[in-house]
Amino acid sequence: MKVPATAAGATLLAVAGGVAATRNGSKGGLLSGGGKSKLPSPRSGLKGLKKIDLKKIDLPKPDEAIDWVEEKAKGVGDAGYRVADLTSQARSVRRAVSGDD
Repeated sequence: MKVPATAAGATLLAVAGGVAATRNGSKGGLLSGGGKSKLPSPRSGLKGLKKIDLKKIDLPKPDEAIDWVEEKAKGVGDAGYRVADLTSQARSVRRAVSGDD
């Protein structure tokens, strides 16, 4: 039962990050380019999370979240295989052009 709790926790962190980014949008941020970039402290993130009314957040069901993550992971895996295949083909072409066997 750790997987649904982990998925829900990750979703909550994503929501909290989005809320924090929206709330602090006018104050600049890591990518604002003005002055020194400073990472927020862990305590400030927890304070923002405490202010969120979790009953108002429409979270996906744990099984749906797990299915979504699984689908995206498979997509990343498929892309990895395609990159490996293209790399192999590029190596073969380089060997053919240079005459190395």
